[in-house]
Amino acid sequence: MGDKQMLQVYKKLSRGFYRGVARWRVVQFLKRLMGSKVPGDGLEAAYRAMAREERRENAAREWSEGLI
Repeated sequence: MGDKQMLQVYKKLSRGFYRGVARWRVVQFLKRLMGSKVPGDGLEAAYRAMAREERRENAAREWSEGLI
């Protein structure tokens, strides 16, 4: 199955899914499905810890500024 066909199937499935189930239930279902795979509050703490590492932060800043 090609990418375009797969996308069309996905669109039809998602429309039917939303039509048959309340939107808030879809969100609950997806949260349960993903479980611990999606980072929660720990993500913000991880970003803060990374920002405290000045050497790596400076290297990242230089790299990103080099892209502009």
